[in-house]
Amino acid sequence: ATEYELWAADVNTDETINVLDVVQVVNFALGSGCSDGFYPCEEICCADSFFVEWHDWGLSGVKIWKLRKYENYLYVCAGTQGLWRRRIEDLNSNWEFLGLSDSTQENNSIMFGVQDVIVDNENRILCNSLPLSTSEHGVFASMDEGGSWITCDDGLEAEGGTGYYFLYRFQKLSDNSILGASGPIFSISEIGDPWHMISSIIPSNLGFSLDFAVCRSNEQIMWIGGMNIFDMGFVSKSVDKGETWSSIDFNGLIPAENTIKEIEINPDNADEVFLVSYGSVLKTEDGGENWEISLNEMGCSDIIIHPDFSNHVFVITNNQILHSNNNGNNWSEIETPEIPCVLQILIDSTTNRLFVGTENGVFFYDLFEG
Repeated sequence: ATEYELWAADVNTDETINVLDVVQVVNFALGSGCSDGFYPCEEICCADSFFVEWHDWGLSGVKIWKLRKYENYLYVCAGTQGLWRRRIEDLNSNWEFLGLSDSTQENNSIMFGVQDVIVDNENRILCNSLPLSTSEHGVFASMDEGGSWITCDDGLEAEGGTGYYFLYRFQKLSDNSILGASGPIFSISEIGDPWHMISSIIPSNLGFSLDFAVCRSNEQIMWIGGMNIFDMGFVSKSVDKGETWSSIDFNGLIPAENTIKEIEINPDNADEVFLVSYGSVLKTEDGGENWEISLNEMGCSDIIIHPDFSNHVFVITNNQILHSNNNGNNWSEIETPEIPCVLQILIDSTTNRLFVGTENGVFFYDLFEG
């Protein structure tokens, strides 16, 4: 079998099972003393935890706020330590520093500085850098792959001339246009154009978004979540590409003050959505009409669905990585020995690697090996 075509046999049913579904198995071994390359699985079951081999991928001393992949590069948003990238398919490549660091900030803060990045089809880079004051510029563009930067906040001026809207999250659509989320939602046709507001989902910007997600199978569907000035979490959904929004009600399932930090839409099923709040992971299977708690853990910070195997979900919680191979119904811990505090997670389906951003650099492991 090739690297991406590993199979195991279930002797009870005579069926074959994709190896990604048997990462957590009992009595499963690959290629050891067996002429045809595998031992059959006598029992398929979930374990409480499983061990993987982690690889240190550099950036020691850098705190990672956000991981993004565009074309052949892994981009790292590192707060006041700026923006970095590295060729993701070349293990011998080196990290490139692209700028936007802020030496005036102490302790290498990830609460300010670079928070998110977008790269368009012409390799132009759009990046945000959270300033100390709304009167300062916070959105920048590079037309030469990080060689130089210009401000890119024309159209983001707040009412009354009090400063600028800061765009916490970006999303690139299939037509190469870009959306940015603050309180309102803004849009540009291409990097360098003036922004225009397409909707104001939080009146007078009385709050801010922490995540903004677009359904890849239907870009009319969008979700946004965050916190208002009263420290109450909010989630809203649009089914008309952001023109109008409806608030989501959890009917008391979680405390109202629980901020929604991450949103993940199943790439194969627009009705299945996961939301991460501080104390839990919520799941809907009907587009937000009904919700259930998929995971009840304090310290949840990030979530990702495998882009090719959408029943596999990964969550970061309390410096642990939890994995579900059945759409969030059950969870098992992926052991992370010798890895510092895990903050971000990304799956690259090209190399079949899971990358994590930590308080001390980037690490990865191979999801399955041949």
